[in-house]
Amino acid sequence: MRSKAAKVALCGVVSALSVVLMLMTGIVPIATIALPALAGCLTIAIVAETNVRYGFAVYCVVSVLAILLTPDREAILFYILFFGYYPTLYGLLMRIKRKPLRVLAKFGVFNLAMALETAMAVWVLQIPLSEMEVFGKWSMANVKVLLLDEPTRGVDVGARVEIYDLINEITANGGAVLMASSDLPEVLGMSDKVLVMSEGRITGHMPASKATQEKVMALAVSHMDDENDNEH
Repeated sequence: MRSKAAKVALCGVVSALSVVLMLMTGIVPIATIALPALAGCLTIAIVAETNVRYGFAVYCVVSVLAILLTPDREAILFYILFFGYYPTLYGLLMRIKRKPLRVLAKFGVFNLAMALETAMAVWVLQIPLSEMEVFGKWSMANVKVLLLDEPTRGVDVGARVEIYDLINEITANGGAVLMASSDLPEVLGMSDKVLVMSEGRITGHMPASKATQEKVMALAVSHMDDENDNEH
């Protein structure tokens, strides 16, 4: 049986680790979903070692600190409205003995989470209600040249697919799209030609058909190797 001090200390350690994981989503863009999910898994350990009340306390602390410190707004939503609360809520839902009522409760919880996600995205995190309105105007305006900087940063999976469809529509109509992105799978999947920039200069280019993540990363760090050679 853990003492109260030991439980509080454990909650503090887990909260700190969870916040670090959330901060890393701003460093590793492809971890927008994976790291909040891992942070949520840490809450499972708290619930297992202490109780639901301590698990909920960790969830609240991490949620507040994530809003204040985490640059990736999409990751914040994933944690607060999906991965963070469910380990705590799961134990309460499982106390409902009748399966039909338990299923109905889960259905209600997830639908409420979706409604809260929309409200929080608009009013708290200042994410536009529809990331697609501007893209729709561009498409309807029959633009010929479109410049994009991280077009899918901070949007959900559904909006990401719609953005890709609109980009493809513009290029299919004869338009040109120049997209700057740090998401390598996105770059390789959407591009006809890939140009790699590092520290303000182009370090290489290649057709997308010949580009791989390894080749792109090699070009991105090639100037560092040149600088090391010059020093020697």
